[in-house]
Amino acid sequence: MIVNIRNLKAETLLGAYTKERSKPRPVIIHLAIDFDHVAAVASDKLKDTVDYGAIEHVIIESLPKQTFALLEGLAVHVGGLVMQNPLVREVTVEIEKPGVMLHAESVSVVHKVIR
Repeated sequence: MIVNIRNLKAETLLGAYTKERSKPRPVIIHLAIDFDHVAAVASDKLKDTVDYGAIEHVIIESLPKQTFALLEGLAVHVGGLVMQNPLVREVTVEIEKPGVMLHAESVSVVHKVIR
């Protein structure tokens, strides 16, 4: 089964140039989380599934404490946070950095982690 979290808004220090990292900037995170759902379907209990609220919380709490030069490093970091859940088999992380291009709404990277 796959849980999608779309448009998760967070802030972190991000940018290739020092001036970009002078204050936190917004990023938009999209996650597709493939997990072992057999126990969750059988029990219908939160303890047996991927708690997407907990995933949101760990990401939102972690990012303001981090500094990244590149989106790639941020995507790998977020993927690692999600993979801490032992039920997760695979996660696809897309990170958008809005407002940095003159003629585009945002730029993004996609990172996939498979257990």
